[in-house]
Amino acid sequence: MSTITTHLSNAPNGLGIKISSTNSAVQGELVHTHSLSCEGSLFDEVYLLAYNSHTSPVVLNIQWGGTTSPDNVLDISIAAGSFLSVVSGMLISGNSTVSATASVTNKIVIYGHSVCHMK
Repeated sequence: MSTITTHLSNAPNGLGIKISSTNSAVQGELVHTHSLSCEGSLFDEVYLLAYNSHTSPVVLNIQWGGTTSPDNVLDISIAAGSFLSVVSGMLISGNSTVSATASVTNKIVIYGHSVCHMK
């Protein structure tokens, strides 16, 4: 099995993804889609970091393949002005998506990459 490292599928040129969506009951900003990252990969190993530019803590809601809480949702509080590793190598496959919302609009930026595990 071989691997290829690539940027998140919704991060143009590997840049950050600003989270503007605040409604955690519906799918938020698309962060990554398994099928778009590497054609023919069995699964992607995803790494996400988040920066909070706000003067107060912000809750980041990561939707891992769906919006059903607590099965597919990770809620992470990010301190004001901090940069935090929020996902370290979780797997996604089968055309699944990773999306995100935040408790405050346009204050969280997500960065990261995907390691595609090929056949």
